[in-house]
Amino acid sequence: MVDIREMTSEELLAFLKKNYFIGVDIDVVLSMSVEQRRDFTLKQADRLIGLKRSGDAARMIAYNFFTEEMEPVRENPMMREQQDGVTAWIVELARLMAYLLMGQFLRTSHPMDLRLLGIEPESEVEDLNELYSPDNLPLLSWLKETPYRRVGARVARKLVSEAIYEAHFIDTALSDYYVDECDRNEPHWNDEAECNNYIIQVLRTVETVKSHLAKGRELGLNDDEIGVVDSLWSYVPHNYQANYVAAAREIVETDKRMFPQMKDIASYWPKLRAEILLIAEKHDVDLELDDPFSLPMGYLNDWINTKHNILQDNE
Repeated sequence: MVDIREMTSEELLAFLKKNYFIGVDIDVVLSMSVEQRRDFTLKQADRLIGLKRSGDAARMIAYNFFTEEMEPVRENPMMREQQDGVTAWIVELARLMAYLLMGQFLRTSHPMDLRLLGIEPESEVEDLNELYSPDNLPLLSWLKETPYRRVGARVARKLVSEAIYEAHFIDTALSDYYVDECDRNEPHWNDEAECNNYIIQVLRTVETVKSHLAKGRELGLNDDEIGVVDSLWSYVPHNYQANYVAAAREIVETDKRMFPQMKDIASYWPKLRAEILLIAEKHDVDLELDDPFSLPMGYLNDWINTKHNILQDNE
C-alpha cells in the first residue's frame, strides 16, 4: 500500500497521473478559461466516480485531501505545500469530489456552493443547504441538462435531502413521499444509466409534489390545511376529497382556538386528539383506528409537534 505521507507534492502528482489519469492530459488545465476548467473538472469527477469498484478512485482522492468537516488533510503533501499549477487543480477536483461524496444523505454544515457546478445563485442565502431546494429552478435545469450524470445523481441526492427537510414543515406524509419515491430507488453511483434514471425519478417526484401543493392552494388551502389533509389521507398525492378538506379546515381552526388557551402543554395532544376524533366522525373520515397503529393519527401528531415544537407521545 502506498503511503502518500512520505511523498513530496511532485511524487504524489506523478502517482495520481499514473494511477488515476491514464490517457488524460491534465496539464491542459493551465491554458483553460475558467468555464473550460470547471467543465473539465466536472468531467474528470464524473469519470472517477464511474471507475470500477464502486467509485473507490473518487473516494481515495476525496478522503486523502479533505476530512468530513472539509478541513484539509495535513498529512497530504499537496495540502502542506504551496498549491499552484496542476497541483492546485488537483485540489480543486478533490474538493469537488469531497463535497459530492461526503454528507450527501443529510443536511450538512458544509454544503457545496453550486457555483462549483456553474450555477449562479439567484439570491443570497444564509444556509447553503437552501440552494438545494426543489424551488431552485436553475438547479432543476442543470440536473436535466448536465451531461455528467454521475455527478448529477449525487447532486440530486442532496436535493432530495433538502426536499425532505422542507416538506416535513408541511407534513410528514409529504416528506415520506420523497423517501418512498427517491430514497428507495437510489442507484449504484458509478453506473451512468442508473444515475440518469435516478435524476429523472427525482425530478418527476419534485414535479408531482409541486403539482400536489398547487392543487391544494387552488382550492384555497394554506399549508397548515394541506398538511392536515395529507395527514388524514396518509399518502400523497391525492385528490383532496371534499370531506377530508372540510375536516382539515375544522381541525386547523380547532387547533387555533385551543392551543393558545392551553397552560399545560403536556395535556394538549390528548385534548386535541379527542376533538379530531369527533371531527373525523362528523365528516366520515377514516382514521384507521382499527389498525395497531393509526397512520393518520401518527401523521397528525407529527404535524402538531412540528407546528408547535412540542414532543408528545401518540396515544
